[in-house]
Amino acid sequence: LSCAAPVTPDMIKRLIDAYPKSCLAKCQRGLVPLHLWAGRALVSYDALGVLRELLMTGPGKRAIRVADDAGRLPLHVFCRTCAAAKAATADVDTVARDFDDEDEDGDDPEETVLEQSWDPAPACALVRVLLETYPRAWNAPSPSDGGATAMDLAPLELKEVFLEVGGASDDAVDAAMDEVRRG
Repeated sequence: LSCAAPVTPDMIKRLIDAYPKSCLAKCQRGLVPLHLWAGRALVSYDALGVLRELLMTGPGKRAIRVADDAGRLPLHVFCRTCAAAKAATADVDTVARDFDDEDEDGDDPEETVLEQSWDPAPACALVRVLLETYPRAWNAPSPSDGGATAMDLAPLELKEVFLEVGGASDDAVDAAMDEVRRG
């Protein structure tokens, strides 16, 4: 999954067809391909198609349950990636307001921000597939994140999907709804 060209679902399918257990092959730090996908999904050419190919096989479905050397599941990595993207967009929004209407290249900072903005809709679709594949993943603690669950790490926009699909307990639902009310 780490190459200069965009990774397509067809490429993943061919790799898995040639070596079905590749979905469980670990690289440095104990990462399986699904961890690598989770860290790059928001900038992937066809993240949903790639995810579906990765999860299509038995080994792929087992990979969603594999923790890396730091104890993170692919869902933890994905939620951290989404939270970072949202935070970066907020920072870019703040910086863009501090610039003039156009920078030295003639680009409008506001337009640049809009192109790079956090869009929760694709992330919600992706997290839904992850949770439908492994519903109990939402509350697995991540030792490297102080025991935080994927739902704890997720941006607010994803929490609704966790509540719908992930089988969150009443206490988790109440806590998430309190967070939504606080804004």
